[in-house]
Amino acid sequence: MAVKHTVGGLAGAIGMTLGAVIGYTQAQAVDINPYQGALIFGLFGLIIGGVASLFLRTLPAMIIYFIIAGLVIYGFQNSIEAMTGMNPVDSIEDITENIEKLGKTVDKFFKDLDFQ
Repeated sequence: MAVKHTVGGLAGAIGMTLGAVIGYTQAQAVDINPYQGALIFGLFGLIIGGVASLFLRTLPAMIIYFIIAGLVIYGFQNSIEAMTGMNPVDSIEDITENIEKLGKTVDKFFKDLDFQ
């Protein structure tokens, strides 16, 4: 059991390190405090690294990761928009609308099929 948590923590630490390096350099490129960029992308790296090792984690841990990711995205949405050129909250809303439209299109497609 301890090995599973160690490997999951290691995956999170690696993701955090990579995210922090990417965030630091990206923030410098767009004239934002580099430490803020490293913090934001480092947190995403930690979350993504932990979720990537999901098979080593429990369902409550996965839910906590999604909650943390949502809080980070919402809290730093202006800085993320400055670094990436897109507002992450608006992007998530667009994705959910497109999924809903796709579901309606697929449902209509199957209703229009006549198997008689």
